[in-house]
Amino acid sequence: QDISVTSFRALDNDLTANTYGTMERDQNGEVAALIKVVTKAQGFLLDCGMTGIVRVKQDVGEVWVYVPHGIKRITIKHPDLGVLRDYYFPLPIEKAKTYEMKLSTGKVETIVTHSVNKQFVSFQVSPANAIVELNDEMLEVDADGHAEKVVSYGKYTYRVSSPDYYTQAGTLNVTADNKVVVKVNLKPNFGWLQLDAKEEFHGAYAYVDNERMGQLPLITKGLKSGKHHLKVVKPLYKTYEQDISISDNDTLALQVKLDANFARVQLHAPDSECEIFIDGKAVSQGSWSGGLEVGEYLVEVRKASHRSAQEVVTILNHEDRSVQLPKPTPITTFVAISSSPSEAKVFIDGKEMGETPLMLSEVLIGEREIKFVKEGRLDKIIVADLKENIENKVSAKLDLLPEKVKLAIQSQPRGATVSVDGKYVGTTPCHADIRLGEHRFELSKAGYSRFESTENITLDGPRDYQYTLQRLSWSQRRYNKSYTKSAVYASGQLGYEYPLGGLSYSASLGTYLRSINIEASYAMAYDPSLQLQVGYGIPIGKKIVLTPQVGMDMYLGVYCSDFDYTYDEEGFMFEQRRQYQENKLGICASLRMQYCLNKHIALFLRPQYSYFSAEAVKNVDDSILGGISLKAGLVFNLGRE
Repeated sequence: QDISVTSFRALDNDLTANTYGTMERDQNGEVAALIKVVTKAQGFLLDCGMTGIVRVKQDVGEVWVYVPHGIKRITIKHPDLGVLRDYYFPLPIEKAKTYEMKLSTGKVETIVTHSVNKQFVSFQVSPANAIVELNDEMLEVDADGHAEKVVSYGKYTYRVSSPDYYTQAGTLNVTADNKVVVKVNLKPNFGWLQLDAKEEFHGAYAYVDNERMGQLPLITKGLKSGKHHLKVVKPLYKTYEQDISISDNDTLALQVKLDANFARVQLHAPDSECEIFIDGKAVSQGSWSGGLEVGEYLVEVRKASHRSAQEVVTILNHEDRSVQLPKPTPITTFVAISSSPSEAKVFIDGKEMGETPLMLSEVLIGEREIKFVKEGRLDKIIVADLKENIENKVSAKLDLLPEKVKLAIQSQPRGATVSVDGKYVGTTPCHADIRLGEHRFELSKAGYSRFESTENITLDGPRDYQYTLQRLSWSQRRYNKSYTKSAVYASGQLGYEYPLGGLSYSASLGTYLRSINIEASYAMAYDPSLQLQVGYGIPIGKKIVLTPQVGMDMYLGVYCSDFDYTYDEEGFMFEQRRQYQENKLGICASLRMQYCLNKHIALFLRPQYSYFSAEAVKNVDDSILGGISLKAGLVFNLGRE
């Protein structure tokens, strides 16, 4: 055999089997399935067994085989290519569905012995869903509006139609010259309606021939050309009606104006706690303003623990009205109120009623908040549901005021030390039993500013306290705890002078201000000296501060000598010495190294070099200015930040 099936599949988007004009029915009256056999060869015989084949139709490039649904197999025969017997379908064959079978065949030689006398007729139509008929035979139109058919030479009539479009018909002549191409654009038999209105009329419903089109403003779907009846409806307005005429492929624009059919009414209840109902529907509380159409309305005023009041409001015309509504009637009951101990003040819904024991006869029914207040006792609140026509009893036991309350203290960040009135109570988060009254709260944590606050602790006050500590700036955190508290210091020093030799004694007074150091010193050695230096403090760890310093060094009252030379009459030279005291000014540089013992006392060591110019020392008698010195001593922190 030279016949084989290369593929078999369902054409889910192909509606040929279920479209009027190409649809066939089997012997049971059910819509047959369609198998499109794709092959270039012709002359096939097909057999489906006892169920039979409904119809076989030769189409261009394929054979259409209509079969009953549910068949399992098919046999294909050809006089030259042989037989493909009992090909079983891989898919179930369902009614009204289209399938495709592609055949592969051996060589088929076609010998043309005479002219077929046929030609193509092709249609291109718009809209694409139009129906195309050729000599009363309906053609299949694809999604692009294209249809074609091979016909014998001759004269034919055609007809193209579609709902809401004018039908177009004509004749065509098929010859051997060329295929016939017919292009048809149907003219629409419909138009549109555009409705606009002021904003107050928006939302009104529009009806055309009693079919709802939507809400204003709108543009309708396509309406058939001709006469129609328009109706626009909105509550509180008169119905708008008009006969309209729709033209082919045109939009009719209308501006709709609705006439008011209501009166503006204001309803005022006796107080703001009253609810207003109109015909059983809640509309507002206290007062209501709105439009009401002509007619009667049942207005009801409701209030908790009251009998509702009703009034019929009649609207006769469109004039504005203001209506004062009646008061609801209070529903009261009896209540006996007692406490242990007695003589407690009683408040009902915030209003003082007297002291226990108490008998009240004009108390509103429903849930009432009853509060008991007595000095030295805890306040107590009871919510009582008071009933009508019975004696309600409410009793309360008042507890003694506690001396302390438990507080929860938290901080951000956690881990802060908490003191209350100077007494340590814990580290956050923590709990503490605190007496009633005012207390001083202090929270501290390394790297953060100390927080202080005065809190008044009451029974009905908060139980949770949350504090946020402010982190110190980088410069504030540079020194350890002792040095950040030390803004002013004094020190005593013992030193050694070189090359002068011998010991020196000195005292200093200095300060640190945001790491900037200023220090003044007075020293006693061979000659007294005064020094003024500035520096910058650099912390090393938690105990050590290194401070490079530069400044001036002035020796006080240094002995100097001048020599005068004279000659007598005989030419002899005489030397005369003049001695005086003078201050000498130089420059100095040092490194102050400080070690903290505690927040008040520190040790320090300072190597220093002083320099004096040659001009400064040329007349000095015996003292030696400048050189290296090494000083050590104690620092006493005097001030706080």
